[in-house]
Amino acid sequence: MGRFFEKIGEEGPSGFFTVIGRKLSLMISTFSNTAWVLLVLSVLVLLLLAFRRTDVMTRLFARIPTLRPGLLCAAVLVVLATALNDSGVQVTGMMLATVLPVLVFLATRYVDTDDPPVPDQMSARSVSQPSIDA
Repeated sequence: MGRFFEKIGEEGPSGFFTVIGRKLSLMISTFSNTAWVLLVLSVLVLLLLAFRRTDVMTRLFARIPTLRPGLLCAAVLVVLATALNDSGVQVTGMMLATVLPVLVFLATRYVDTDDPPVPDQMSARSVSQPSIDA
């Protein structure tokens, strides 16, 4: 970052566009690496299939309230790291390859069939439940 600001200070706006153009071309060239692109696409497809068709994410969000802001932060970091790093898609692939096992662990650890209903489903159930006398 220091050299970036030094170049802007010496060359003005042309230094800014030179550095940004070079970084952008390096980042875009990483998308020609088929293995990393396939990794990113496969992780995204797995996430969509696993969590879109089931209520796993709804249950996880209900059980772990900090998960939603954590995933939002991870998404922002993925976008920034991909845009600002010369490695481009490789950074995206590694970050997604880290998030996926975490979500799988959380889904297997915290989502049970005996989970209490999600708050939206609670309103549909009767509030009064029969008491069990001993």
